[in-house]
Amino acid sequence: MLLIGLGDKKLLGTRGNIGAMVLDTFVDNNCRDKLGESVVVKGVKYSLAYVANKSVMVMKPSCHPDKLEKAVTTFVSLHSKTAEEVVVIHDDIDFTLGKFRLKNSGGDAGHPGIIAIAKALKTKEFKRLRVGVGKKPRGLSRTEYLSDHFSPHEYAPALCAIRNAALSLNVLIAEGMKKAQGDANKGSPIDKEKIIKEKSDPYSGYYDDDDWDSFEGGWGHHYSVPKMVDV
Repeated sequence: MLLIGLGDKKLLGTRGNIGAMVLDTFVDNNCRDKLGESVVVKGVKYSLAYVANKSVMVMKPSCHPDKLEKAVTTFVSLHSKTAEEVVVIHDDIDFTLGKFRLKNSGGDAGHPGIIAIAKALKTKEFKRLRVGVGKKPRGLSRTEYLSDHFSPHEYAPALCAIRNAALSLNVLIAEGMKKAQGDANKGSPIDKEKIIKEKSDPYSGYYDDDDWDSFEGGWGHHYSVPKMVDV
């Protein structure tokens, strides 16, 4: 399996980088080495993860979308990967912040990274992990919105989504797509009825600004991230 986390190293900590943040968290949980210690294609960093005794290749393209197609084409050819083995982790502006979904295939919804990868693989039949970054407000372009940083009150739900989405990749690898999709469709592990009853912040006490800073501190670093909220 090949996991591809989309983002832009020039825009660290932004909405458009959430795919890369999920991959970084997966790497932190599973990889023996820091992501990017080996470079096999210009603009592409990679490492290996081991989940349920299965070897998984992870890559985080740092090149611009207009060069992504060539980078992915070269990479999958070099490592003999097929479209069925690819999982792309990316931002989704149609999902509320905190929501994520796994799909076996789908359209590109105008996402330049998905468009480039579909061209590289010559098919849209590849898995996607869509991670919500909040619905785009009217008046902002897609690029403007995805280049924007999360606001302070969004840090906690964003981190929760990142951790949940990263763990869903472990489920996908170890137990298959059906189980991973089922877990993802359950949504947030926080008890929503309890929140309404107590009128409290469900994320209060789980995360703080230092946790968020760890995600903004670099590109391809082995992050120290907060523990996942128990389901």
